[in-house]
Amino acid sequence: MAFIRKLLQDTRASYWFVPSVMMVVALLLAIGTEALDRHPNYLPFSLPNGVVTSNADAVRSLLAVIAQSVIAVTGVMFSMTIVAVSFASANFGPRLIGNFMRDKGTQFSLGILIATFVYALMILRSVHNIDDSGANFVPVFSVLVALGLTLASVVTMIFFIHHVPEMINLENLCHSLGCRLRDELIRLSKASTATTDKESVQNAWFEEANREASEGVTLLSTGYIQTVNLNQIKRLASKNDLYIDVLAMPGTFTHPRNLALRVWGQGALSTKLIGDLRACFATGVGKSESQNVLFLAEQLVEIIARALSPGVNDPYTACTCLNWLHASLQELAAIKAEDIDLSPSRVHTPTLTFTSLLEIAHGDSREYILSDNLVCAHAVKLLRGLAASLPKGPRRDSVDREIGALLGEN
Repeated sequence: MAFIRKLLQDTRASYWFVPSVMMVVALLLAIGTEALDRHPNYLPFSLPNGVVTSNADAVRSLLAVIAQSVIAVTGVMFSMTIVAVSFASANFGPRLIGNFMRDKGTQFSLGILIATFVYALMILRSVHNIDDSGANFVPVFSVLVALGLTLASVVTMIFFIHHVPEMINLENLCHSLGCRLRDELIRLSKASTATTDKESVQNAWFEEANREASEGVTLLSTGYIQTVNLNQIKRLASKNDLYIDVLAMPGTFTHPRNLALRVWGQGALSTKLIGDLRACFATGVGKSESQNVLFLAEQLVEIIARALSPGVNDPYTACTCLNWLHASLQELAAIKAEDIDLSPSRVHTPTLTFTSLLEIAHGDSREYILSDNLVCAHAVKLLRGLAASLPKGPRRDSVDREIGALLGEN
């Protein structure tokens, strides 16, 4: 369902999930290594003599130092992460925070240190145990694993110190957004419905659309649509002989008085069916890039707006964002079809068009581009190159209009 998919997306963009999983793994590892220390005959190899002292007090001190040091470094790393996220929010825009929250390098770095801390504590507890002979129990194998995790934590700390400035580097951020936008457009274009299928679907769709809609479906929640389960909507439409127009796609703000669906059928919809259709949508407090490829373009435009603000005045960053936007526009220009249509049978959804991406890339940023001659000249150059790659037609005309708007000819 859409809610589960949204939950998985939120989990991916969190700092708690990966460290929590690694903490549980550390607990299980501590239990396993302690059991091996209590039954050393289960080990497939013999531990070398003298690698770890058999003095219980010395081992307790060693594990205590490991735990204290690692948790102190974890606190510093967490502070660095919060500072980096705050810096990104203030300078790049609050809608780009999700890109930093999804960063696997940060999540696994925090997870490794927390796992090392938890493991050291668990093994430290076991050193206090007394065996049947009354001698102190020293988990030699577990201490060796703790030392290995400590070395991994040191490497992680070195990596993280390098990773934080790389993470907030604006060139890297633009590269990440631009590559994801381009790759997603390529993926969607390949998944687009075949032309022959589109024609049959559209013929049936327009035939049904001439009838009066039997019912409009609204959602009970207020917020931005983050996930739509189109496959489930298709199954419900086929099962109940319906034709459905999806009005609320990801990125759309909706509330209980906004129609999310228009449904054509043979009669009124049952309460259960309406509930099933509503369950195909998941809302949240903000836009998400999931199923909303244009949100990636909007983030690049937001960087352009902030780069060209009077307080920043960074035209070269704006030019970099335009370069990445045009890399995606060139991909759409290479597609012969006028749009990317992912509508399943019996279901109609808004299509992703070349013009819609062009409008976001240049229509939304035109006000800021016109304020800087360098960026304006670069934008005109990119648009002329884009126009040269397009045959005569509506897409070429929309690019020519944008060139005219930047040159003041409209």
